[in-house]
Amino acid sequence: MRSHKIDRLNMLLQSKGLDSCLLEDPMDLFYLSGLSMSAGSLLLTPQTATLFVDSRYIEMAKQQSAMEVLLLDKLKRTLIDRKVTCLAFDSAKTTVEKLQHKKQEYRDIEWVAFPHMLKTLRVIKDATEQDQMRESANLSKKAFQHAIEWLEEGVTELDIAWRYETYCRERGAAAMAFDPTVAFGSNSAFPHHRASKKKLGKEDVILIDVGCKLNAYASDMTRTLLGPHVHADIKKLDEIVKRAHRAALKHCKPGAKIKEIDIAAREEMRTAGMESLFIHSLGHGIGLETHEYPLINANRQDADVVLEEGMVLTIEPGLYLPGHGGVRHEDTVIITSHGVDNLYGDL
Repeated sequence: MRSHKIDRLNMLLQSKGLDSCLLEDPMDLFYLSGLSMSAGSLLLTPQTATLFVDSRYIEMAKQQSAMEVLLLDKLKRTLIDRKVTCLAFDSAKTTVEKLQHKKQEYRDIEWVAFPHMLKTLRVIKDATEQDQMRESANLSKKAFQHAIEWLEEGVTELDIAWRYETYCRERGAAAMAFDPTVAFGSNSAFPHHRASKKKLGKEDVILIDVGCKLNAYASDMTRTLLGPHVHADIKKLDEIVKRAHRAALKHCKPGAKIKEIDIAAREEMRTAGMESLFIHSLGHGIGLETHEYPLINANRQDADVVLEEGMVLTIEPGLYLPGHGGVRHEDTVIITSHGVDNLYGDL
């Protein structure tokens, strides 16, 4: 049985004047087959989709995959039997050394580079994927709410990070989407700070950026917590960041361009004279991987990408004052026909 994902890939290949491809990236293999493996190959031709695995995965693949499954050492014979003479490959995920090896082993095959072959397919999440991402987000929210219950003067960043991770893992998360960022006080001025032994002081701002992987899909959110004794400069940053966040969300709808979202957020910061303190992109795609296509930045390669229903993005404006602290507010949103479904809108 051919899945709709395989059919979409076939149509993509045809639009490029190609009819067959060989994929080997484990994340792409999972996307197309639903199987988690460290190695394997998927051969797609106009009539067939065949998964080639080594002996470690053969029984699992035969039981769990809807497509034809063969041992990896059958690949060469299969190419000959099916008279395959031209294969597209993902040149963004294949080393020069590996390509040279393929050309030597399969001398009758023409290899056609197709960088990031699946990115335009994976960027649109189907209903099942969206539900899985909602489940991952819900677990992350509950873990966040659990972790912040432990916030008190003297607790360490590592303590809070551990509370979050333990809650997630005890409830089914296979991994964290990234190392939890828990940053107290001046540490929050570093966007990718790693939790440390720093203890929470009563005047400290608290920045928490967390996400887990549940059912293979990543979640990602950031909240900044301000106590009554936080410096007025930090409170001002928080006001501006939230205005920028709201402005960006208003532009998140089908037909809008990536650059429009970024520009809208930056305009709020520029008006407040704070844009120089925004030192990273506004957000990114998210799905099987925490950072996926597209990158939300008006000055980068994805600036003119048009939003479509089913895309899932993070929106995360932040302002960082070195030596004092920083503020970031991040939600993950699904683009819908009417705008967005904010997975963290109630938090």
